[in-house]
Amino acid sequence: MTDRSPKGLFIGLTTLDIVYYVTEVPGVDEKVQAESQLIIPGGPAANAAVTFALLGGEATLLTKIGTHAISGVVGADLASVGVAVIDVARTVDVPLPMSSVCVDTSGRRSVVSLNGQAFRDAAPPLPSGILPRDAHYQVVVCDGHYLDLVDAVISGIGSETPVVLDAGSRKPGFDLLLGRAHSVIASSAFVGSFRTVDEVLRELAGSGADLVAISRGGEPIEALFQGLQTRIAVAVASGEVVDTLGAGDVLHGAYAYYLAGGSAPDAALVAAADVASRSTRWRGPRKWGAP
Repeated sequence: MTDRSPKGLFIGLTTLDIVYYVTEVPGVDEKVQAESQLIIPGGPAANAAVTFALLGGEATLLTKIGTHAISGVVGADLASVGVAVIDVARTVDVPLPMSSVCVDTSGRRSVVSLNGQAFRDAAPPLPSGILPRDAHYQVVVCDGHYLDLVDAVISGIGSETPVVLDAGSRKPGFDLLLGRAHSVIASSAFVGSFRTVDEVLRELAGSGADLVAISRGGEPIEALFQGLQTRIAVAVASGEVVDTLGAGDVLHGAYAYYLAGGSAPDAALVAAADVASRSTRWRGPRKWGAP
């Protein structure tokens, strides 16, 4: 690990999450009263950037937030936890994507979200020189949203800068991102119900990444590394699970932090799995990092 704080760039989605903690998720045409609620910025890239900052890194989030009234609240909140935001939609008055989330007593969550569609028909032209000229990042994390930002940035980043791909689901342009990634961490949702973990690992390994991994909730994380010749299973720490919302995003942000700090990919994954496990023991994706 280096003595200096690692610097990471996170490219992708920012949302406003409205989270309800309920005894049971409501069924069709049913109402329930929540035990409590949480209103907090979310999105895979945003949550990963917050994790990176909470661990002590310098996180920059390249995203689309806009000028709508709720956008200012989200930007201020991210700044309060140490995330520097570069908003390429700062001239667009479009409501920020919002996610409605229900979390039951076992920590499982149900999510409805517009994702990046809000800015799809009102995408501003990308400004020249999106990133500061003196920006030198030790890692770049992409969540698969806003491919226009990815294309504009990654082509100008040296090949020695590791790119981490959050493969939560297969999105348009995924194959392009896969070909540029040094590390790929997928979820069980990416695997789906018609393929096996081994099949997906072999598919991802074909990209030439240094590490490919699949997280599976409370099950061990399966990974290939060292020229994709070594297979490991990273245990997920046991304990009471209160909230799984954002746990995968925490995993990506923590992995990026340890990788940028000088850890080998397998060691970074082990350390990140511990952070992600801890994050499920509190409500919300940030409480694990509170002082």
